[in-house]
Amino acid sequence: MPDHKVAVAISGGVDSAVAAALLKSRGYHVEGITMHLFSEASDSSIDTARHITSSLKIPHHTVDVSNTFKQSVIDPFCSQYSKGKTPNPCIACNNRIKFSVLLEFSRSIGASFLATGHYARIESSTKGLRLLKGKDNFKDQSYFLYTLNQQVLTQIMFPVGHLSKIEVKRLKYDYQLPLETNHESQDICFLGSTDYRSFLKQRLEGRQGKIIDSQGQCLGFHEGIFNYTIGQRHGLNLDNHNKLYVTGINAEDNSIIVGPEIDLFKSQLRAEEVSWISGTAPSSDTPVTARIRYRAPEVPVQIRPCNSHILVNFFSPVKSISPGQSIVFYCGDEVLGGGIIQG
Repeated sequence: MPDHKVAVAISGGVDSAVAAALLKSRGYHVEGITMHLFSEASDSSIDTARHITSSLKIPHHTVDVSNTFKQSVIDPFCSQYSKGKTPNPCIACNNRIKFSVLLEFSRSIGASFLATGHYARIESSTKGLRLLKGKDNFKDQSYFLYTLNQQVLTQIMFPVGHLSKIEVKRLKYDYQLPLETNHESQDICFLGSTDYRSFLKQRLEGRQGKIIDSQGQCLGFHEGIFNYTIGQRHGLNLDNHNKLYVTGINAEDNSIIVGPEIDLFKSQLRAEEVSWISGTAPSSDTPVTARIRYRAPEVPVQIRPCNSHILVNFFSPVKSISPGQSIVFYCGDEVLGGGIIQG
């Protein structure tokens, strides 16, 4: 489909830079877009993106999404932690910023498609478009894209999804892209060099509360539930209780529940805000696997829709199910959809 205009979201990293170079080499009219999200770190990425687009001799646009990013990504991130949950801001950013605000901007400049450097693939089928894992299993980013739908999939491209990371790095040199290092995107871009607990402490007021066991016995005290996640072992500061883990967080009474490792294993969870790529849930005879967090192993599951939520049953208990995280469903390489874990 050469000659079509494609807007490429260029972050300043090697993946999006190679995506832009690949599309230009295939005859597309390519224009770069970089989001201004926040602070100096964002400005540095914009400068790098300008060097990349200048090298490729393509136009470059900067889109200020800082207010929307704060309202749609950073504020909910903090709010969820204050409620004892563990959110994934990258999924929120893809859903509410990249494939919403940025996609709308790409259309405003006459682009037929928005392309990104995600390691994922899109393929046509008799039932519509399918979202597939990236070729490189280690770099696969399909987990973060489960909120995409059929309408959005018709307007986006993932040029590096069929490549391995090694191949992408090689192409950086082939295209002589002005990147001094193979810069990688950060897991949570707005944290910069700050760890998430320090980030939250600057924005949330910690309230002291009890650390209790499953019988309700008080073992110690904490300085704010946002400092803890399910499965956490270190930093509990409990004398003579070295083998206890955070097994629950109760925002209502501001308590942290701890217990032995065995208490972390669960056979069922409930998920809400469920999204299906095809628009409908998979049939009951579809073999479904799921990940309860990025990098978690895929495990076979059974799904049972229940009005506004779904129940997910695991054939074998899984460890450290964390409310606020996303569970993402697959059938082989295909992403079926996902939802937000409630417990």
